[in-house]
Amino acid sequence: MVRTGVTQEQVDAAADALLRAGERPTIERVRALLGTGSPNTLVRLVDAWWGRLGSRLTAVEAKLALPSAPEAGEKAASGFLSAALTHATALATKGMEQEREALEQAKSRISARAEEFARDKAEASRLIAVAEEARSREETRCQDLELLIAELRRQLDETHQDRQLGRNKIAELERLAAAQAEQLANQTVSAAAEIDRLLGHVRSVEDRAHAEVDRVREEIKASNRRIAQLEKEGIAAATAAQRRVLEAESARKTAEIEAARADARLRLLDKRLENLAALQRAPRKAKSKSSAAGKKAMVPGRKRSNPAKAPRAAGD
Repeated sequence: MVRTGVTQEQVDAAADALLRAGERPTIERVRALLGTGSPNTLVRLVDAWWGRLGSRLTAVEAKLALPSAPEAGEKAASGFLSAALTHATALATKGMEQEREALEQAKSRISARAEEFARDKAEASRLIAVAEEARSREETRCQDLELLIAELRRQLDETHQDRQLGRNKIAELERLAAAQAEQLANQTVSAAAEIDRLLGHVRSVEDRAHAEVDRVREEIKASNRRIAQLEKEGIAAATAAQRRVLEAESARKTAEIEAARADARLRLLDKRLENLAALQRAPRKAKSKSSAAGKKAMVPGRKRSNPAKAPRAAGD
């Protein structure tokens, strides 16, 4: 079946043209003259042309036989045709042998290319298997990284919760400090100087506590930014992810240490506030002792009530 549209008539015409030009009709020359045609198709069609060449020459010889021609002319024409037929047969035999050799060489080249293709295919299969194995390993590593990232996010959420608890505690301490400051402002005139000094001390402690809390907050924010950066870098590069996870873990531990330090400072602030409350109660106890001594010096049976002290005792 001719796949490129080349017909036997086209091949016959091209071979006749080459033969008239004194050239041997080969597959390459026929294909070059036609400008198309596959080698497998042209081999079959050129072989068919060579097979019909003898009968065509015989037909031409019969047409050229002239009964009324002189005997000498008939012999000359017969000799010319016989020589042409012998030459054409020799050319055909030689051309067919050369075509067979070319075909065998083409088959050998095709076989070699087939073996090379088989080797290439085997190598490609091996490379595909290696790539699949590498892809499987990378998928496993990605899953491990996702688990690590999930754990880091859980720890980050816990850090946020701890920080919120710290903020609530600080707010409660600030509220208590404000209430204590208001209570100290309402004390007696005799303790006004001491109260002012203590209030100044409380304010300085609060300022230091606020500064410390702000510092801890900034460190926590820096730790959060660092952890977020480590998460992004861990997703982008599998090899660097492990190192970034370790850095994030170190940053988290540092944040926990700083939070513990902040809690210790807050506990110290609680202790100082308790000491401040104790100092506030000390003048009241001294005043109560002096009042009791005055009552003992009074005449028996003449108890005097002091309505102004009742609310203070209730407040104490």
